[in-house]
Amino acid sequence: MRKWLTKIDQINRTESIIYLLMWLLMFTGSLFSILSNLGELRWSRIYIEWIRLTPFIIIFLINTTILAPYLLLKKRLVYYLISVSVLVTVIVLLSTQMHLLISWLFDHPNGSVLPRRPIKAKSDLLGERLIMAILIIGLNNTIKLLIQRQKEDKQHEEQKKLLLQTELSFLRNQIGPHFFMNTLNNIHALIAIDPDKAGRSVIRLSELMRHMLNEGTKEKASIKAEFGFLNSYINLMRLRCSKRVRIDVAFQVEDSDRMIPSFLFVSIVENAFKYGVDYSKPSFIEISATIVDDYLIFKSRNSKNIQIETAQKTGIGLENLQKQLHLLYETAYDLSISDEPDQFNIQLKIPIGHD
Repeated sequence: MRKWLTKIDQINRTESIIYLLMWLLMFTGSLFSILSNLGELRWSRIYIEWIRLTPFIIIFLINTTILAPYLLLKKRLVYYLISVSVLVTVIVLLSTQMHLLISWLFDHPNGSVLPRRPIKAKSDLLGERLIMAILIIGLNNTIKLLIQRQKEDKQHEEQKKLLLQTELSFLRNQIGPHFFMNTLNNIHALIAIDPDKAGRSVIRLSELMRHMLNEGTKEKASIKAEFGFLNSYINLMRLRCSKRVRIDVAFQVEDSDRMIPSFLFVSIVENAFKYGVDYSKPSFIEISATIVDDYLIFKSRNSKNIQIETAQKTGIGLENLQKQLHLLYETAYDLSISDEPDQFNIQLKIPIGHD
């Protein structure tokens, strides 16, 4: 929220700077007009020229602070058109009288400060003032509408990011309970078979829990930390597997400090052990990861336990993973799932940045 308010303040400052530059150009233009007509700058003439701009400044201020924010930007167009028409009519008529007063100053015998000059016809003067007022309001509204559109885009962007973070947090929070439930079930089954292994499993589980508590609130983790966690989890799972289960792990990711979404691959590894181990026959689990250019390619291949294999493709873990990938990368990732009669394959390719 604080970042969003800072961006809005920056947009408001930008709008103020644009308006300041606009009026500086108009004032500067009047100076060049005086210089071109008289060949020199006279303060009396400068004051008179700036006084002529006063009605348009009033139109601008009323429009930019009252009419546009409370009527135009709130889509109350009929009220806005009526109000701005009344404003322009009144100010233009008053500015015409001001022009006549200035012209009188030019011709006054005792107070003439500048050489005489022809007085414009009142109809021509009204037309000139009307066009000037319309141009100023048009320019003011164009800038304000563009700035408003920029504000709305910023708000939409921040709301989208907030929603994305909320959804990702929800999905990550689902990983923890699901992960620990399966792990505790495995340890419970191991207690009756090999209490010593079950004890070591509890110690390793506590290390994993400590990691998840420390890193669970972070959106990203280094490749080094993430694959260190996966290795620890795989080593924990090895304790409950018999020699009939072949487990091959090849993480060729070096000790990279490049960042990736935290706990992204846990569901794949967890599913491989949950659905790929069949104690009634030889089984296998193969997990690998490599970095090719600016992509991380994660592969998992496992045999199928025919008693529960139908749930692997549609399990909560993979469904959760697909939602996370869509939120994180939209279409900038590649997830392929191959469900064959005797094995299950997953390949995930995600972009990784440089730090």
